[in-house]
Amino acid sequence: MLHLLFALFVYVLAILWTFALMAGLPVVLIQQLVEHRRNGRSRVTVLVTLLIGAGYLVGGTIGWLLRPAQWKMALGETFKVSLNAEKYGHALESQAERVLMYPWYMAVLCSIAVAVAAGLILRLRRRAAA
Repeated sequence: MLHLLFALFVYVLAILWTFALMAGLPVVLIQQLVEHRRNGRSRVTVLVTLLIGAGYLVGGTIGWLLRPAQWKMALGETFKVSLNAEKYGHALESQAERVLMYPWYMAVLCSIAVAVAAGLILRLRRRAAA
């Protein structure tokens, strides 16, 4: 029972983090670029924001490379299969959905890792400067 609650928590966290990145990252990046244009001081925050987005993309790529070896479909075809149970059958659709969890979870984990690492590095830089 506990492992099911943990799995549900991770799934909900991944959904919320992905939506936050999709909706929030472009807005934050534009705001930071405008602020940088005005005063030229927020280069580091722009870099951190870009690195979080890059971490998501790199993590997704790594996750796709870590998919099961017996899965031979391309990424685009896997998306199509995961969305169309009528055409491909429920069993194959379910497998495709599980295969897509590899890049999605890895993307979320890598972007969170980049965000945490950036926060720690910025904190250490502030302490060293003080």
